[in-house]
Amino acid sequence: MMTIIANLTLLAAALFALFAMLRWDTLMQQLNGFSNHRYNTWLRQSGELSSIKRLTVLAVLIACFTTMAQTSWIVVMILAAVLVGQGIALFMAKHDQPAKRDKRVTILLLSTLVIAVIAVGAAGYAGSLQSKVIASQSAAITAVMILAVSPLLIMLASWLLHPILKHGNDNTED
Repeated sequence: MMTIIANLTLLAAALFALFAMLRWDTLMQQLNGFSNHRYNTWLRQSGELSSIKRLTVLAVLIACFTTMAQTSWIVVMILAAVLVGQGIALFMAKHDQPAKRDKRVTILLLSTLVIAVIAVGAAGYAGSLQSKVIASQSAAITAVMILAVSPLLIMLASWLLHPILKHGNDNTED
């Protein structure tokens, strides 16, 4: 029972951190004119992919697959606490360029969250075919994996929503 609670806590923490990270990613996508090419170039040139926030998520993801995390609910709770801390730090961070929340940013953020929730739900459902513990663990680890690849998720959503995001931003190249 404690394992299920710990995995659900990790799932909630990962989704919270994902929302915070996606807010950052959508801001950067907006500053790059909703262009995946420019956003990808910015990711590589700015060192964003090797930033502390990205490396922390990768460390948590790797830790999720360790024997200790598989057998100890306390380790899973510690990993959840790390992700909650990161989410809070991302929400409280002051950005050099303040976000201009417009309709396109909201659509991109919500669409990306919907894609993430569908993937997490599918993983949880697939795990539920075996047991409740595997369902909670599958959903939690999937959420952490999606958090680790949030820039790719933003680019996927941006690509899918290209006609909508391009409207009002006619100088987009993608």
